[in-house]
Amino acid sequence: MLVTYGATERNDGRDEALRGLAECARFIRANRFERVKGLVGLHASFTVGDDTVREAGELARALGVGVHVHVAEDRADVDDAIRRGYAGPLERIIALGALPPRSIVAHGVWLDDASVRRVDEAGAWLVQNPRSNANNRVGYPRALHASRRVAIGTDGFDANMPVEHAALLAQASANGDFADAATLDARRTGAWRMAGEHFGVRFDDGLDEALRVTSSSECPVSRRARSSSADAPSCTKVGSCTETSTRFARTRGNRPRGSGHAWPRCAARPAASTGARWWVLLSRGRARSARRLRRPAAWWRRRSPRGGASPPSGS
Repeated sequence: MLVTYGATERNDGRDEALRGLAECARFIRANRFERVKGLVGLHASFTVGDDTVREAGELARALGVGVHVHVAEDRADVDDAIRRGYAGPLERIIALGALPPRSIVAHGVWLDDASVRRVDEAGAWLVQNPRSNANNRVGYPRALHASRRVAIGTDGFDANMPVEHAALLAQASANGDFADAATLDARRTGAWRMAGEHFGVRFDDGLDEALRVTSSSECPVSRRARSSSADAPSCTKVGSCTETSTRFARTRGNRPRGSGHAWPRCAARPAASTGARWWVLLSRGRARSARRLRRPAAWWRRRSPRGGASPPSGS
């Protein structure tokens, strides 16, 4: 799992940005989780000044990590970079030294082909967020066809990647995307290849074949979606939720028990160990395993001081 804290100057100015960068540094240095890697984060190009961007790049290089930043999600980001004297937001990030290898450039809706190729040359990744872009009505990133280093993400939507991939295909067709079918399909597994670069592990061996097989054991997130909509697709994943039931302890609130770090609101995480492929599904900040969800009602009553506890929905 790759995590970051997005430094910004939107609310408290420069002091807020410095606190954000300090939090990134603290986590990366203190992190002891084998399957978690931290990056230096900037919220978005237009919400930080040049000094903050420059310092983020210096910090990332000192720590040996990449930078995560939203770039050209909206035309406003391009206009802001031009007002600051740059050709565009990506050119600003590069000029200030904040795009080290393995960095993640989110969105890129308003980038042109030349800018996309520059991301490739820097050894960074682009992450397209079809549902988020459509929801925010910011446009479609046609220029991403110029790169093979593209993954799809959710940008705050639920971590249902089959639905995100379907949204990508629908939007590509509606917007006359120049990318061929193979290029669009490669974005479905782009996150695995990107994670492999950070962890030094190949996650994508045999993945295309595995993704074509829908597990007979449905994950909790998919079960809840199916119960609320008859047309919702089932979860396509590698392995089975039941296989991962004892891999992670249950959490309280949004923090893993015994740790000082919060997990993202919703994500699906592959393991980074000995080539094993399995998912742990996080929903609303809690690690929910099939084992936990299958607890009998009597077990929940015994666990409650009042005898009134009930199992989570979908059990």
